[in-house]
Amino acid sequence: MAHTYSSAASSYITFCDLHHFPTEPMVERLCFYIVYMLHFIKPTSIKSYLSGICAKLEPFYPDIHSICSSKLINHMLTSCTKLYGSPTRRKRALTESDLLLIIHSAPHRAMHDDLLFLAIVLVGWHCLLHLGELVDHDSTSLWDFHKSINRLSVKFVDLPCPHVSFFLPMHKANHFFEGLTIVFEKHLLHLDPVHFFKIYLNSHDSHFPHLPQLWLRSNGSVPTHSWLHHFSFQQGHRAFPLLWWCHCACTRRHPIEPDSEHRAMVF
Repeated sequence: MAHTYSSAASSYITFCDLHHFPTEPMVERLCFYIVYMLHFIKPTSIKSYLSGICAKLEPFYPDIHSICSSKLINHMLTSCTKLYGSPTRRKRALTESDLLLIIHSAPHRAMHDDLLFLAIVLVGWHCLLHLGELVDHDSTSLWDFHKSINRLSVKFVDLPCPHVSFFLPMHKANHFFEGLTIVFEKHLLHLDPVHFFKIYLNSHDSHFPHLPQLWLRSNGSVPTHSWLHHFSFQQGHRAFPLLWWCHCACTRRHPIEPDSEHRAMVF
């Protein structure tokens, strides 16, 4: 973060030098800077650059925060985003046919990691979960034990209909930071998430009876973004490079019809 702030402040000073402006921040001068930076970065990144400029120049110009939050600059940022914003790039959502391909291409004698992969994909698909809600970040410095799903939070309920639930701890995608209870029901068809989840859980409990994390690889480590992506390619699932990780966790607010071929649409 400090490096990013330094880069933003350096770009502002370079801009002032090139155009023979004083470095003292002014509303009009920062508006010129915004237009100038549109030639090099996306409009959505300019706000971060302004935050970096404020952080670095505040000791010298105490009023810079009020200047950056002025109405003119806010209108300038909004207009630039509308005029020069990049179109949203969406990936195709997984279909039932894709999931059947995953299940049928699993080894006859599935190892623990195979069961983990199937459980994560099916639970994530049925519950429309973000990838970041199921696996950890590749960088260990961003790991947080409090955000990991706990094995003890898993509950199996038979009435009124068979289903499984577990507690999803606080996550940045959760606006209330209170955590959510995720529920998925048993299905009679081949895409039954409860069936594959139970098989994985039996393997989990036999290999790691004392570890608290719900999702664990065969070596006892937590699965990460890169592991899930690489494992899918190693198993030959090249037709769908984990497109489902873009699924929005919207099923708690906008349920999808259970018989829909495209169970999850990427927003």
